[in-house]
Formats: sequence, structure tokens, C-alpha cells
Amino acid sequence: MKRSILAACEATGKRALPSWLGTCAATHKRVLKELLVTSLTELLDGIRRNTDEDQRWNRVAERIASALKGSKCKIEAAILSPSKRHLAACAESKAFLGLRVSYVGAIYDLADNAIVGRVPEGKRSGGHWAAR
Repeated sequence: MKRSILAACEATGKRALPSWLGTCAATHKRVLKELLVTSLTELLDGIRRNTDEDQRWNRVAERIASALKGSKCKIEAAILSPSKRHLAACAESKAFLGLRVSYVGAIYDLADNAIVGRVPEGKRSGGHWAAR
């Protein structure tokens, strides 16, 4: 029996060579490097304010809100991946009549119009984002 040297991407399930995978700083998942946007952490920290693909922000916000079970979301910033197939987005999420404010990150697949992987949620304090 032949042993496979391929490993699975935790976001998409696609099998790839281990050297093609990296660990996402925000989600802590082993994902394809083409999905990695190291700037997602900078978006969540509020350091970067890129406005890539802003014409898609409403749709991305709807998908994030759905993943969060209905919390209202507003995209703050987004960065297009080097492959131009994914968008890393940071959104402000409000719950409990706007009294609880969180910041969420997501990787959005532009072709499938879907969120890839989980949506980490946290808060900002002193210029740093921390998961809840």
C-alpha cells in the first residue's frame, strides 16, 4: 500500500504538498498558502485599512452576519490575496442592541461567494485584537 505524502487544507479540504500549506495567524488552521493573508491580523488589530474590492463588501458582510447567526456586520477593511481569488476582511459586529461590539475576520472566496473556514471573533484593546 502506497502512503500519501499529501496533507489536507483545513479551510477547503483540498489535498496538497505540506510545503504548500501554512498556519493562519488568526484562525490557527493549516491552510493553502494562497489563502494565507498575513495581513488579516493587521486588519483585526486595526493597523491596516485597505479598501480592496469595496464593491463586494455588502455581500461579504451578509455572509459574515449569517456565519455569526445574524449579528449586524459592517466591513471595516479588506485585502485581496495575491492570487486575486480570496478577500481577507475585517468587520465590526454589533450584538445586544449595539452594546456588544466585536471585530471578526474572514477569508471570502470571490468565485464561490462564500466564507472559507471559520470566522474568528474577538475584541480590540490597546491596538491589539484578542479572540473571545
